[in-house]
Amino acid sequence: SPRPKLLVVEDDPTIRKLLQMGFRRHNYDCLVAENGKAAQELLRHAQPDVILLDLLMPVMDGLEFLKWLRQTARLDIPVLVFTSANDAKIINEALRCGANLVARKPMHLRVLVQALSKLMSLPRPESTAT
Repeated sequence: SPRPKLLVVEDDPTIRKLLQMGFRRHNYDCLVAENGKAAQELLRHAQPDVILLDLLMPVMDGLEFLKWLRQTARLDIPVLVFTSANDAKIINEALRCGANLVARKPMHLRVLVQALSKLMSLPRPESTAT
């Protein structure tokens, strides 16, 4: 079966590189973007199966990107928010804006991989039989 395609949106180059290497070892095709704006560009010609999204980024932060993804682009790609934000208000806002799951940094790669697999196996709105 084809490797799942993951979009990692993370502004820290070191974290981005580590995630990319780790996810490749877990058999993911990894696309990376350094902020929400770059992620928007990528989504014009790529359709990832799942998105791992940082919240606190320059140019366009994770919340802005989420609002764009759900309201403007109307894409239902599962999103796992991966953040160091400790504020319940920010985390609730991310969920309200369309994040499927929120995980706190730092987190072991294996746990992230399990969470992403779970997200990808959830039924997507468009595929619901009526």
